[in-house]
Amino acid sequence: MVLIYPGTLPEGALVRTGTAAPPPEPLWLDAGSGLTLSDAGRVLAWSAKSGRATARPVPGNVNGTGFLTDPPALHFMAGENGGLRLSDALPDAAMLTFGVILTPDLPEARTLLSLQPLGHLETDDPDYIFISLEGMALRLARKGSDTALALTLSPDTRVPLMILCGLNGGLARLSVNGGPVQDGKLPVVAGPADLFIGCRSGRKGMRTKLGGIDLTDVTVWPGRDLLAEAALPDRATAPWDDRCHRGL
Repeated sequence: MVLIYPGTLPEGALVRTGTAAPPPEPLWLDAGSGLTLSDAGRVLAWSAKSGRATARPVPGNVNGTGFLTDPPALHFMAGENGGLRLSDALPDAAMLTFGVILTPDLPEARTLLSLQPLGHLETDDPDYIFISLEGMALRLARKGSDTALALTLSPDTRVPLMILCGLNGGLARLSVNGGPVQDGKLPVVAGPADLFIGCRSGRKGMRTKLGGIDLTDVTVWPGRDLLAEAALPDRATAPWDDRCHRGL
C-alpha cells in the first residue's frame, strides 16, 4: 500500500525515498465482456473489464446500442444515436490517455469519442474535445476552436484501427496503430469529465456527426500521457495485437 501526502513533513520524519507511486489503473472496456443486453440484443450497459466504471446509453440513445456477436462488437449506424456515456471515471481531463479499437463502417465513421467536462453536460451549448474519422481523415479538436490535430490515413492502413489520444495540460498527441505521434497545442479541458462513446454529447440531435463503426475496445489511462513516453506499454497495445491476430 502506498500513502501519498501532499503537504510538507516536519524535520526528522522517517520516509522512504526512491519509490515512485504506481501508475493509475487503466480502464478497459472489452466488447467480449461486461455487457448487459436487452431482450432485443441491444447494449444497455457496458462495464469495464479492468478498472471500475460502467458506460450507459445517453438520453438520445433510446433503443440501446447495437451489438454484433461474431466477433463481439458494438455496432453504431450512421445517423442513429447509439452513444454511451462513461461517468465518474475521469478525475482530470487535463492529463490522461484515451483510445478506441474499431473497424470503420460505411459511409464513414465520423464521431468516435468525445471528452466533456462535468459542468457542461446539461447546457444547451456543451463544450468538449472530440475525435472523428471522416473518410481517411482523422481529427482531434475542441468544439469551437480553430486548433486541431489531423492525420490522414493511407488506404492500406491496417484494420482494425487502434487510435490513441494523449492530453497533457494544453498539449495533445494522436497516434494510429502505434505509429508516429502527431502532436500540437489544444485548448485544455480541465477537471472531472465524462467520456462519450460513439457520439459527441447526450442530445438527440447532431445526427450528421454520427457515423458507422464496429467498436471492440475503449481504453482510458487517467493521469498518464502514454504518447509522451518513450514507448507504449504492452498493456496499451495488447488488445489491438489480439484483434489483428484473430483477424477481427
